[in-house]
Amino acid sequence: MTKMTDINCSIQPEVHRNSSFELLRIIAIFGIINLHIIGPYLNQITGDNFLYAVTINVLFNTGVTLFMLISGYFGIKRSFAKGFKLYSTVIFYSLLSFLICAWAFGDKGLLKAILPISTKRHWYITVYFIIFMISPYVNRMLETLSRREYQNLLCILLYFFYIAPTMLMIEIMGDGGKGLVNLLIVYMIGRYIRFFFDNIEISKWKLTVFTGFVFALGIVLNYIYSGKISHGYWPAPFCRDNSIIILIASVSIFLLFKQFSFYSGIINRIAASVFSIYVFEGALRRFIVKYGFFPYTEKLWIRATVLVIGIMVVVFILEQIRICLLANVEKSAEKKVEFCFEWIKAVKSRQVALILILLLISLLLPFRALIIKYIKFLT
Repeated sequence: MTKMTDINCSIQPEVHRNSSFELLRIIAIFGIINLHIIGPYLNQITGDNFLYAVTINVLFNTGVTLFMLISGYFGIKRSFAKGFKLYSTVIFYSLLSFLICAWAFGDKGLLKAILPISTKRHWYITVYFIIFMISPYVNRMLETLSRREYQNLLCILLYFFYIAPTMLMIEIMGDGGKGLVNLLIVYMIGRYIRFFFDNIEISKWKLTVFTGFVFALGIVLNYIYSGKISHGYWPAPFCRDNSIIILIASVSIFLLFKQFSFYSGIINRIAASVFSIYVFEGALRRFIVKYGFFPYTEKLWIRATVLVIGIMVVVFILEQIRICLLANVEKSAEKKVEFCFEWIKAVKSRQVALILILLLISLLLPFRALIIKYIKFLT
């Protein structure tokens, strides 16, 4: 299998990536945007649109799980360069999103645009960045476990955070699986596949049939529950991120795509923009819907598909422009920031660091009321 660097931190395309995984990333982001488009209509759709909504919620709620499975399989390797590229890209598109939404909708929230990861502007990006930061310790821990220990640990975690929420409909975390705990479990599953399952061959035909069965089960259960039991209200308990059905379907799809290995420059180049598409699609989608380019119709799936492709094309072009214009600036800024961090690490005296912190606090203390008032204004 061709080695590939981490899924989310690789902003620019690399020559030797396995395009099978890159294609999977493109499909995942296509599905995620589709879900975001349909989301506002879930409690009012009927007829064919209702069946379409149920179907895509099962099919495409695997998106972020697939992202993290790929990250886990190849392993997140923390480095300053990757972290800086990740953060600078998030900052760029968060600020651009803020400008668009402030102009079009009168939105505030500059603080979230400046600190998108700390303020959880995009939940997956925040969770991913946390896992990125703690990855050396997580990887080291997982590497020390025997196969039996690893399996026991996964079984315990899967019961409390996937099986129980699906079967009992009672959540421990209360976040629907959109949080650190569930994605860390998914990362661990990806590592497990790499450690203990990498050389095991599985029939593509059997994987395809099994994946289809899991999806069909999820669609039927969600259709019955959301359409009949809940009388049109949209709880969709079997297609949340912490549904065991979604997890099994995601792992099955991942294993299926893992069976293939090929290279396509076009696929790899498009997939390199997936991260940027994820961060920026929200503002672009809101703008398009706001100005009447996406009215509710009986053929919702046609408009949704066209809109998703349009958003992906626009962001892809924008990302190429951003890379061309800001690549040198980012590289220069990266070196300067890295120099500052190295200087701080070189300061051996803790007293000096403490003095600097106290000095900063003393300078800001007289302005604390003004700072608090400004933060409230921004949020």
